[in-house]
Amino acid sequence: MYEIGNKSVGDPAVIAEITAAMRAAAEAVGRDADGVVAMFLPDDSTVLFDYLRPGVTSLHDLRVTARDLLDVRGIAFHYPRITVRQLSDDIALSLADSHVEVPQPDGSLQVADARVTDVWQRVNGRWLAVHEHASVPIDMATGAAILTTPTDQESV
Repeated sequence: MYEIGNKSVGDPAVIAEITAAMRAAAEAVGRDADGVVAMFLPDDSTVLFDYLRPGVTSLHDLRVTARDLLDVRGIAFHYPRITVRQLSDDIALSLADSHVEVPQPDGSLQVADARVTDVWQRVNGRWLAVHEHASVPIDMATGAAILTTPTDQESV
């Protein structure tokens, strides 16, 4: 289940194309490493700041992480809310809440919620992400990551 954020602006077809690309990438997590990276411009100019593993800054690095996740049985990843802001005919931003559940060997679930911002560019008629930044909020008093956020709170 996902929701298009009520702060989305731009051509409805652009919003639909970008949200569909993000949903397809999310559905590929744990199943298809190439599907995870399919939403990105496939060249070295694409820059990523992923929250799963420090130092993940390239599509190659993301593909390696996505392949590692193929071994995790039962992983679930989705974007509960995606907001798209079309800035021009060929540039857009997406702001999303992400949610991942990773089964642990003891049967428990590691749950993490994050914020994901992507910069999109229309390339040869197709919208592709050229930059991604994923982050989790921190508790300023302790410096600890806050891995779960209230689901009723709209952040994007």
